[in-house]
Amino acid sequence: MTRNGMEMTSEGKSINHFLTLLDAEEGNGVVTGYSITPFFKERKEEGHQFYEYLSEKIYFAHWKSQMGLPIPMLTFPHPEYVQLNFCLKGSLVYMDGENGEKIFSNKSGFQNILYKGCKKLLIQTESSQSVEILIIYLRKDFFHDYSHLGQKMGKEFLENLKCLKCSALFSQNLPISNRMSSIIHMLINSQECAGFKKNLVDARVIELLTLQLEAFEQNLLKDKQQNLKKEDIARMEEARSYLLARLDNSVTLKELAHQIGTNEFILKKHFKMMYGKSVFAYLLEYKMEKARTMLMQTSVPIAEIALELGYKHATHFSAAFKRHYGYLPKELR
Repeated sequence: MTRNGMEMTSEGKSINHFLTLLDAEEGNGVVTGYSITPFFKERKEEGHQFYEYLSEKIYFAHWKSQMGLPIPMLTFPHPEYVQLNFCLKGSLVYMDGENGEKIFSNKSGFQNILYKGCKKLLIQTESSQSVEILIIYLRKDFFHDYSHLGQKMGKEFLENLKCLKCSALFSQNLPISNRMSSIIHMLINSQECAGFKKNLVDARVIELLTLQLEAFEQNLLKDKQQNLKKEDIARMEEARSYLLARLDNSVTLKELAHQIGTNEFILKKHFKMMYGKSVFAYLLEYKMEKARTMLMQTSVPIAEIALELGYKHATHFSAAFKRHYGYLPKELR
């Protein structure tokens, strides 16, 4: 008999078919082939594919299923861990294991940061729907070291961590950006030598966390945009249009401010309120996204792409692209 992802054997013992390496580490059950050392492991159980990694501070599981879950899946509490939740395909719902109350949900293309506290939660998907999820658990100390949440952002979430209270950082799930997708791809398709994997996993997870928090901050900044006057919004839209129309020419803040009829201080302040980034951080991200699209969808030579984006030398463009994405432009070809 199967109930909540648990199967009863003829001896009356329960087997959880969805035990993870983290569960085994914390004594919740046994996973075949498990060892203490940090490593990657691929498992297949009941038509579901798990690709897992476990170290002292980080656990992640990339889970794919062509059939969803016919019944809710029981998950154990992990009060010492914070969860980075990325739904890559399908949808999922977390429910309270005691009363069935809906706690959290996510759908394809969205992400959030979740803390389960001491609750046993049930995960439910649409049984006929294919699902792909990346869940990353970070130890609280690791999360605190790199999240930099505080009085201005995430205060309530931090309080919930102290009280072991189930909570999501974002009131609404936010989209998975192209940059996040790129890092996720590298994380779950890692081909590096075993000796370097731990450092690379740490670096990529930290970057994912940083991007999630940046998206959270930008979402908060949207509320501040309501304080901008219509003429201020129009000026910032003009500044953005002016920048993007001149990708092959460098523009200084002074020139840009003069062009839209304001000063540098107002330009920097209002531009970040509108777009969540400084002028040149926004411009760089736009260039990198445009380059990535051109590399994937066209056959335009890399040298020509570099010139179109304002780089005099293709090597300078390639170096900037690698700093941004972690791999060279030619690797997309």
